[in-house]
Amino acid sequence: MVSEDVNTFISGDLALSSRDPWRQYLLTYFSNNIAGEMVGIDDHRNGWRYLVLPIAQADDLVDESVLSAAAFHFAANVSGKNLHPIAFYHQAIRKLRSRQDMTMYDTVGQQRILVSLLVLLVAAIVSGSSDFRTIFGLVEGAIFALGGEERVAVGELGKFIVRQVRKYRGWVSPHLSLEHGVNRLRQSSSQPFQCEGWEDISNDCLLYPNFQSSWSLIYKLNEQACNIYVVRALAEPGTPPHVELVDGFIKTLRSLPQNSPGMYFVPFTIFLAAAESSQPQQHEFFEQALIMHSQRTGFANLPLALRFLQQIWSQSQHQNWTETLTTLPVFAV
Repeated sequence: MVSEDVNTFISGDLALSSRDPWRQYLLTYFSNNIAGEMVGIDDHRNGWRYLVLPIAQADDLVDESVLSAAAFHFAANVSGKNLHPIAFYHQAIRKLRSRQDMTMYDTVGQQRILVSLLVLLVAAIVSGSSDFRTIFGLVEGAIFALGGEERVAVGELGKFIVRQVRKYRGWVSPHLSLEHGVNRLRQSSSQPFQCEGWEDISNDCLLYPNFQSSWSLIYKLNEQACNIYVVRALAEPGTPPHVELVDGFIKTLRSLPQNSPGMYFVPFTIFLAAAESSQPQQHEFFEQALIMHSQRTGFANLPLALRFLQQIWSQSQHQNWTETLTTLPVFAV
């Protein structure tokens, strides 16, 4: 996953080092190990690579945000010796605070602040941090302060920002409140092809029609998982687990080849369906599925999400797990 000469970079205290080779290495590490996991298909259109990284080279706030995400991943998967990711993270937060009055900046400056927030959200996913709600709240607050998405979506970078915000808005909704979760996921369960937040995969469908069977299965997984969430959220207390809905999801997931494009969109759906599962064979299936995705990404959020699922499974089968998602200290995507 990383180059053989990586040990040459690990000497002395690297936290907040001003040495350009190390910082450049982490930017490259982000490109090789994180950017590709943030899209359905990793091609020349990957904005996390060709839009975000050049900005990081020119803007210290975006730079520190990217470095924090890369350092968290590196420390967890390669070596944490003498590397302190939290220092990069805190440095990014300090720089962010210095730019909190976004009205002082032009469109380019405002977009860079939003990019830094999105990268910090990625860092929270990579590290399994509980800060994700706060960070996404800052994103939403910033967009509101700037006059809404239409004002932000200026140029290629602005459109990229809005696409990412819409996507994460759907994923974070069940972590905010039952009302947010039901209102948002009810849309996705009934019309995923038209639901806001699916622009990335819709574009992939048009550009890569040879993968149409995979896209259809991913849409179906999302539809099934969101329906499972909504049904459970609106169920009367004491309603038993919906075994048939979970089995239907498992059947669809088994139909999706493990090397399919778009796997980035799948863990969120697995988590929702797994939370409703009630039988040992279902639990075993979902454990293996989440472990597989965790090994693919190297992100810390999925192992933590799996621990949460195991707690749900050990409790009453009649509990409304959708309520507990609002306090889950990890972003399960």
